[in-house]
Amino acid sequence: MCDDIGHLIKIAGERLKNQADTRLKESGLTMSQFQTMFFIHTHGGAVTQKEIETHLQVSHPTVVGIISRMEKKGFLTVEVNPDDHRGRIVRTTEKSDRFRDESIRQKRQAEQELVRGFTPEEAVELRRLLHKLLDNVSGNNPDTIPAKTIRPNQTQKEEQL
Repeated sequence: MCDDIGHLIKIAGERLKNQADTRLKESGLTMSQFQTMFFIHTHGGAVTQKEIETHLQVSHPTVVGIISRMEKKGFLTVEVNPDDHRGRIVRTTEKSDRFRDESIRQKRQAEQELVRGFTPEEAVELRRLLHKLLDNVSGNNPDTIPAKTIRPNQTQKEEQL
């Protein structure tokens, strides 16, 4: 197996998504839909569409698709934001409220499986390092110096110019 950090993260992410999608198949939800519903539940059952975009770190069209599919399945309702008529308020429904306790249980179980074999200190350290990594790739870490892009066959002298 490759030791390239980016590749390892990609593989872990894909496996995590596949496992979650398999677990959630019976409920009719995907991992993205589950994360959306969980986020709304943990924020009082109603959030703006923009808050979902920010939380999931995905584009507006992606969130529109996620919400639309969940609305068709009866997990969410969408209404115009009375404070900003351009925005939307997304609310959970009775169907998603009934699924809430199960979703919390599934999320806790998935978290436990992710850190199986880790000490509690290692799990805390993993979270800290992942947050640091996210800051680095997001450009949010002031200690990070942007990497220079060097074209193939570029000489050191050309690079200095």
